[in-house]
Amino acid sequence: MLFLRRAAIVTTAALTLGGVVFALWLGPLSGGGSGAEGDGATPAPGVHVAGRWGGDGDRAPHLIFGAHGEVSGNDGCNGLSGSYTATGDGEVDFHDVLGTLKACPGVDTWLHRLASAVVDGDELAVFDAAGEEIGRLPRA
Repeated sequence: MLFLRRAAIVTTAALTLGGVVFALWLGPLSGGGSGAEGDGATPAPGVHVAGRWGGDGDRAPHLIFGAHGEVSGNDGCNGLSGSYTATGDGEVDFHDVLGTLKACPGVDTWLHRLASAVVDGDELAVFDAAGEEIGRLPRA
């Protein structure tokens, strides 16, 4: 009987220790909203992108960056929304950005091709997936 108790205690201790080790290993991989730089949970130190970039009004090309990694905007015709991650040095990567597809003759819908951006003083330089600059938005 004593042998079974010792075996149960050893098994319980091993499982507990294994669980703790697994949790410590998994922690950095989970991205659990730690507020670490670039995770979208909190603004990164340094250059902040949160707020509005671009012209005034709903029909002016603009982007609005939320403090928790959400982004929305308009290219002058079509609305768009998705998420972003930012670094403290002003680099921004966009994720899962979707937009409406209305036909708007005479409107340059360049903003729909966004993939990344960089804060350059009081302007946001916007780049496509190939890394080519496609436009700039002033900080509002």
